[in-house]
Amino acid sequence: MTLVEHIKDLQELKHRLVLLLSHVYPLDTEMIKILLNTADSKSVFDDAKDFVFVKLLPNNYITLHDVMRDMINTYVWPEVHSDRRSWYSQKAIEIYEKNINRLSLELESQAQNLKSSEKEKSFECALKHAELEQNLWVLKEELLRHSLEIDIDKGIETFIAIFDEASKQAKLFRRNRFIDLLEKQSERLTKNQHCILDYYRARQSFDEGNFKETQEKCTGLLGYADLSPTVKVDALILKGNAEIRLGHVKESIQEFSEALRYANTNELKEKEILANTALGWAYRTMGDYNKAKHYYHQAKSLCMKQGGPENSSIYEIYGFILNNYAFVLSNDNKSRKAAIDMANTAIEHWKKIENSIGLGAGYLVRGIAYYRSDLSELAMDSFQKSLTIFEPLGINDWIGQIYSWRGAQYHDIQKFDLAKQDLEESLRIGAKNIEAMTLNRLARIYMNKQNWIEAERLLKSSLDRAKELPDYIYWIGSLARLINVSVKQHINDRKKIAEEYKKFTSGIEEFQKNLEYPDENSMGIAYLGLAKLLFLLNDYNKLSEIIKYLKLGIPLVVEHGSFARTDILTRLAIIEDDFDKVDSEIIKKVGSEMIKFISDKESENLNYSTAVDIIFRWANWN
Repeated sequence: MTLVEHIKDLQELKHRLVLLLSHVYPLDTEMIKILLNTADSKSVFDDAKDFVFVKLLPNNYITLHDVMRDMINTYVWPEVHSDRRSWYSQKAIEIYEKNINRLSLELESQAQNLKSSEKEKSFECALKHAELEQNLWVLKEELLRHSLEIDIDKGIETFIAIFDEASKQAKLFRRNRFIDLLEKQSERLTKNQHCILDYYRARQSFDEGNFKETQEKCTGLLGYADLSPTVKVDALILKGNAEIRLGHVKESIQEFSEALRYANTNELKEKEILANTALGWAYRTMGDYNKAKHYYHQAKSLCMKQGGPENSSIYEIYGFILNNYAFVLSNDNKSRKAAIDMANTAIEHWKKIENSIGLGAGYLVRGIAYYRSDLSELAMDSFQKSLTIFEPLGINDWIGQIYSWRGAQYHDIQKFDLAKQDLEESLRIGAKNIEAMTLNRLARIYMNKQNWIEAERLLKSSLDRAKELPDYIYWIGSLARLINVSVKQHINDRKKIAEEYKKFTSGIEEFQKNLEYPDENSMGIAYLGLAKLLFLLNDYNKLSEIIKYLKLGIPLVVEHGSFARTDILTRLAIIEDDFDKVDSEIIKKVGSEMIKFISDKESENLNYSTAVDIIFRWANWN
């Protein structure tokens, strides 16, 4: 304590150095020269290195041991004029800003060296790059600490800017440190500033995958009276995003709709774009692609009016609109080329603005577009690029999505063990909103293995989950595949097949009441499943119903299936599989009645040519 008492006098340069070190740290000779206004900074620095309470750091910096710093802040600073502390902070900010600019340029140069370096030198370049990046974030953290110290309003502006910068690079650990610095200023914060802090706490919880905690924090935040419009819209959107991850899609739409209404009322143009994008995602998650397209189109139009990719305040929003729009376009055969082009545009955009999360998402969307276009090698390459970004960051929400889609791709190239491994891992780590999809995909593995009991269990779980969310694509998709599983289980029991037909017809009618525009491919598979059940009844009185379902189902699968030229072949082959149980005259009659319908379709769209060949075969069945 005697030492601390001496420091209070500030008579000697070494005492002023220790006081300075308790507030600005770490220090090198150049900083000591500026902050203590001394030409003898080197000898002061060398003397300080020998103090027992001073630590020498790499790159010739010094700092105090934590206990000594705490003692000086507790016992000395309260008796020193506050102007000195403010002056130190202001000068430190000037130094940090200068050093941040210098290090940023060095980091950029090192990044170029890393790209162009020879293999044997790349490791050395990578280490240097990592060291520069680490030092840069330390400086930004100290810049924030001193900014908050001298001007809380400007400090919060700095906090938001640095937090968002760390978000682009997925530096979640750094963001936690920034939040801690703001929390230390809690007693100085206004009510509205406390709300800002609470919102960023919720953001941190969300990005760490704690969706229930995010939901609760946002609910608490939204309970504040006189919440600023900006924070209110941000909190509503964040809460809606958490609701989707928890599997509460309908609830998310309520939050996003309220956010859009509030953004409109308060003329918050950028927030209006975000709310439209969020609504597009919610409806996309439900499988209502028509509404999803509507909201994405709205968001994109508003975005372009605000300057689009050239407006730095919205270029991240613009990137996510491209990602989401590409996903929706990839669902339709007619727009898959456009989807791939848009995904590539998004990827180049994310590279340009150096946003790793957006880039990883862009690669995933491109992989999905390639998968749906039957370009398996390109799809796998894009999925791997996405994993390379998200796996080191440990962001399970994204990793779970990649595993589910890669599992589907493995299934389509008949690597069933790898598909099963990916899909099971997706179920283990992924968010609730993709469970129905992933369960359905896992069921298809067991269908391939002809394990009908396990396939049925998984499909029923998928159907239940799809109804809860709701996820309309896998609601009808699971129903459609349950029909095929049921056929295999009751192939020789016409009475049971008749009961199953009645049950599934009722299930499809229930589904159609919930969604005006269902997923066309899944709906087509369901119609073809009903046609197969009717074939197996061997009842001439059912001919018109069989033809009705074929006329409904074939166009939906040809025009909206995953792979236009092969998917209809697979679907009609499933019907043919059990034609040995069907009266050949019924098959011939159905084929003859369908020829004109399918031929007319082929004259408009050559993708029907496979179906034409099959229908002619049926018309001549022996």
